[in-house]
Amino acid sequence: MGNVLPASIMIILVIYCLRNINFTAFPFGAAELISVGVVIAAQVIRKDSIISMVLGTACYMILIRTAFPA
Repeated sequence: MGNVLPASIMIILVIYCLRNINFTAFPFGAAELISVGVVIAAQVIRKDSIISMVLGTACYMILIRTAFPA
């Protein structure tokens, strides 16, 4: 259980965070999907969860404030 639970919780958090994406209206979830890509790339390159989460959060916050404002 100790080997499976951390990954399961991360999957649940990802689903929870992405559940309200509207693919039928602009910007079609672009900020969220770009941020997920940044997290995946950072995790593959650096293999550090903290750096991945910080970069993904920073990317998302920058995108929703500049490129895709409401």
